[in-house]
Amino acid sequence: MTTASQYPQLPFINPGFTSLGFQSASKDPSTIYGLFGDVVKIIGRDTLKFGVDARQYRVDVTNYGAAAGTFTFASNFVQSSTSGAAPTFGGPEASFLLGLPTSGSFFNAATANFHANYLAFFVQNDWRITDHVTVNLGLRYDHQSPFEEKESRVVNGFNTTAVSGVSSAASAAYAGNPISQIPLGSFNTLGGLTFPNTPRNGAQYQTISHWFSPRIGFSYNPSILRQRMVVRGGFSMFVLPANLDTLSTLDVPGSSVVVNQEGFSATTSFVPTNNNYLTAANTLDNPFSSGFTPVVGSSLGASTNLGQTITYYAPVIRDPYALRWNLGVQYALTPNLLLELDYIGDHAVHQPIASTPIDYIPQQHLSTLPTRDNALVSSYTATVKNPFAGLLPGTSINGATVARSQLLMNYPQFTGITQQNASEGDSVYHDVSVRVEKRLSRGVSVTGNYSFSKLIESMQYLNPGDTKLAKIVSPYDHKQHLAIGGTYELPIGTGKRIDIKSGVWNSIIGGFKINGVYSFQTGAPLYFSSDLVTTGQPITANPRVTTPGKSLNTAAFDTTAADQFAFHLRTLPLTFGNVRIDGINQLDSSLLKDFHFPKGMYAQFRFEVFNTLNHASFAAPAVSSATSSSFGTITSQANSARTVQFGGRFVF
Repeated sequence: MTTASQYPQLPFINPGFTSLGFQSASKDPSTIYGLFGDVVKIIGRDTLKFGVDARQYRVDVTNYGAAAGTFTFASNFVQSSTSGAAPTFGGPEASFLLGLPTSGSFFNAATANFHANYLAFFVQNDWRITDHVTVNLGLRYDHQSPFEEKESRVVNGFNTTAVSGVSSAASAAYAGNPISQIPLGSFNTLGGLTFPNTPRNGAQYQTISHWFSPRIGFSYNPSILRQRMVVRGGFSMFVLPANLDTLSTLDVPGSSVVVNQEGFSATTSFVPTNNNYLTAANTLDNPFSSGFTPVVGSSLGASTNLGQTITYYAPVIRDPYALRWNLGVQYALTPNLLLELDYIGDHAVHQPIASTPIDYIPQQHLSTLPTRDNALVSSYTATVKNPFAGLLPGTSINGATVARSQLLMNYPQFTGITQQNASEGDSVYHDVSVRVEKRLSRGVSVTGNYSFSKLIESMQYLNPGDTKLAKIVSPYDHKQHLAIGGTYELPIGTGKRIDIKSGVWNSIIGGFKINGVYSFQTGAPLYFSSDLVTTGQPITANPRVTTPGKSLNTAAFDTTAADQFAFHLRTLPLTFGNVRIDGINQLDSSLLKDFHFPKGMYAQFRFEVFNTLNHASFAAPAVSSATSSSFGTITSQANSARTVQFGGRFVF
């Protein structure tokens, strides 16, 4: 490992209680070249604008990952049987002391040199029809090419009917020892990765990226109200060109780049066992006894990375876009007091989804019972004769036997297949807000805004194999939001209500301002990432309960380890609209003091306090594992404690 590593260091080791080492090293410099220009022409009541926006994106990526090796330890070797419960405590640690990892890998990374081109044209006209009516009309054209790799060192899809080097032999071996769930003619050994077919067309995906985006808006001031009221509205389409961003589980763009280079990069998987953890195939002192997987490029075609986990970018990407519309009314109650009422809507289309499992057990083979199906679990975890025995050396499915569940997968010659960034998601947002603004008069200015909104999204599949995305209240939905900000100039000082004639005293007690911003926001829905066993009791949460007690009503869930679901078709929703985490309830304030000098110069001293009342907003309770001791418990704070700072500036 030391000799072969591109990034020699301590291997990443996870023995259960903490992690040693590092496996996130990367180099990814990027450059953007841009050219933008526009022309504005005023013709009477029309203001015309024409423009062009051209860019080229370049990024070089080397993700070293597990270039020094990574090893994880679980309880598989030290539990009573393959279907038995794991030890309550110490199983991974015991496996670590025995030198028996349960998973691991060694990575040989390739470098990727990507580039993409973007071009947009736009035209816009602000047409002042009358002194009381203005209309805005615009049209934009967007196009972006896919990111192409300079030397075509990428994967560009997955062919479900491709014949690999093991297809015939595995089918023949299966015919001699079939399992009851899959008839002889239904055992699938087809499928494999695809690669760009020309050396200089190294795109990971193809784009549908020719969009005409209309924009229309208006403002109307009824003459009868003498400039006291304005009605505004509009509709627009905004295109976000597709990119290579990685996405989190909740589809949040990250800072790294999606690169799929199977064949050009090479992962050597640690093989812990060939007989379902009865005995060890490799140990920590010699983890890769068969050597490292060679770098073969695209020469193996559909046989690339057989027996391993593979990922590929969705072959065809549509640029995400948002349709937005709004209608609002502003009314001046007095010269210094403004009232505004607005409605805002947004429909986001073709949103990228972080990952879509392609290799899974078909739903007809999964349990639909409301409790764990122990008979099915025992059957699927039991070993059967392996049709891939000896065909996939250096992988976890090369032994004489294999778990029955592996043969039930869509593509059993792989240990996992994931499609990334498919443009299938969408969301709908509605917001009604009221704003009140008191402009500065008599030393007081106040702005307040209250909004009531709802965000519905379809961004994840509840189960692999589902034909539709789960429609849920978004984990980013915050139903109510209130923000009030204001400034008060103390009426003490030269020329103020309490007039200070003395320059000395004015410098000491005059020129003070008090500023504050109060924010209140309801919490987002609690996100249930795992398929949990429910008991029939109502699922409720109190986001302000920390210790003692649980934030979540854990009695609504079965927390016994032996009862947890496996090979189960999930019905538990990802979110519940009425089960939410803690929100925001925070006051920020400041005290300002101005010192004036001749010729308009002044110095300002600032004393600022964030989270003035030191009010804690709590993070979400842990819900990823019902068997964890922290299940349903809040273990961290979401906001920062009170922060005090001093500042100053001089204006001249």
